[in-house]
Amino acid sequence: MENNCVLIGLDTSISSTGVSIYLNGELASYFSLNQTNKKLTSDEKFNEMSNLIFDVLCSYRPDIVVCELTSMTRNAVTQRNLTLLLGVVKGWCIFNDVSCHFFRASEWRSLVKDKDEKLPRKRVELKEWSKNKTRLLFNIEPENDDIS
Repeated sequence: MENNCVLIGLDTSISSTGVSIYLNGELASYFSLNQTNKKLTSDEKFNEMSNLIFDVLCSYRPDIVVCELTSMTRNAVTQRNLTLLLGVVKGWCIFNDVSCHFFRASEWRSLVKDKDEKLPRKRVELKEWSKNKTRLLFNIEPENDDIS
């Protein structure tokens, strides 16, 4: 019997959620879950993305799920929906007895960066740093920062 460990990494968003699938510590797959109908209400977009994430979790049946925590936004509705989306993931993990871990962006960046590497300060520069680090570590060309 083969003993595999499946880890799913999520960068959740209402419009585009980045997904990475690791099998025994090796990147096996990555993709984005994208909102298809821009005319939906905020609640409808939330429901659609929740269902897309559920589909991924149910399909891959991970042993571990890792998510980036939300950072403060200026829009209260967006902040609420992003936080609730993390609750959807946490709820799925609890229901399915799956280990779930949340990291602040600054936490995972410090784990990934080189020992003496200085991180940029501005959000736009951090997103570009993330894409560059993905190229370096995984030899892939991320189409957007959700993937990286």
